[in-house]
Amino acid sequence: MRFATLTRQPDDPLLRIIGQHAADPRPDKIDLGVGVFRDEAGHTPVMTAVKAAEARLLAEQSSKSYLGPEGDIGFVRALAGLVIGDTVAAERIVGLQTPGGTGALRLAAEVLAQSGARVTVYDAMPSAGRKFLMAGRGGLNLTHSEDFARLAQRYGAANAALRPMLEAFTPSDLIAWAQGLGQATFVGSSGRVFPTALKASPLLRAWLARLEGQGVALRTRAEWRGWDKDGALVFQTLEGSETVRPRATILALGGASWAKLGSDGAWAPLLEARGAAVAPFAAANSGLDVAWSGVFKDRFAGEPLKNIGLRLGEAAARGDAMIAGYGLEGGAVYALGAAPRAAIAATGWPIVLATNGTVREARGFTSST
Repeated sequence: MRFATLTRQPDDPLLRIIGQHAADPRPDKIDLGVGVFRDEAGHTPVMTAVKAAEARLLAEQSSKSYLGPEGDIGFVRALAGLVIGDTVAAERIVGLQTPGGTGALRLAAEVLAQSGARVTVYDAMPSAGRKFLMAGRGGLNLTHSEDFARLAQRYGAANAALRPMLEAFTPSDLIAWAQGLGQATFVGSSGRVFPTALKASPLLRAWLARLEGQGVALRTRAEWRGWDKDGALVFQTLEGSETVRPRATILALGGASWAKLGSDGAWAPLLEARGAAVAPFAAANSGLDVAWSGVFKDRFAGEPLKNIGLRLGEAAARGDAMIAGYGLEGGAVYALGAAPRAAIAATGWPIVLATNGTVREARGFTSST
């Protein structure tokens, strides 16, 4: 039987913490489980707005029948229309309502893979994880050990949209994922988290081995070209054009920062043609053009700057950087986030950065990979 190969799934980390809190007899314990408001007595009061919504639901509901495993069909259909719109035929959309958010979906995906659901990953490059491997040349900075709230704020204006995703898969989850693949991690002096091996290849090999063990197929040299007139996915392969009609599709598309490694942004017009709103590509994790003097450039290009401070308006960062012939690059520069890009777009003026008392003008924004 298909389910004979299933093994017991690990306990949900959040539910395990809740259980540990309940079993802890200490009166001064702190609940690190679900983030809900509780009063001094430990009760979670029901807000007036919630009571009003429940009263309305009770007054308007027409049935007390149990929901099936797929959840509230009306809700699922309405959400599918909101998320996907009319770009895909309704009969090709499969939706499920889950009570536990992405944690439940992650566990469901693990079970589906173990029970034999066919999953295929298409990659335009000749081999998988090329950009991942390139990131490993710098030690493969996986995440940061700083307080989660501070980490989330680093996303600036995008924090509100990205925070639910960050909360669904936290830095701790990422570290646990790496460790689950046999790759221990450590926290560097900058607070950044790296695999102990300081390279990406062991992690990638373990990751691909796990997927293969779960029956996931990997198709390389298969470049996605959009959809045909009947809504099937179109891939350009070495054998020619190929169409695929999966029950469900997940698009995991890179930016436009490194075409040689597959991130060429060629997917943007494909989605725009289907009515999807695509924000223009902009530089991120990038160096700054700086007007070094010829003497300074000849003498110091290639020299590291250790533990420097950078500030631009309210944005500040501390770390290491590198003097380049064109300007300044490195972790401390990248940590300023989108502040330099936003300032240039807003004013078009040179940006002044103070680094340990030295003031220079950064006149532009250039990609530095």
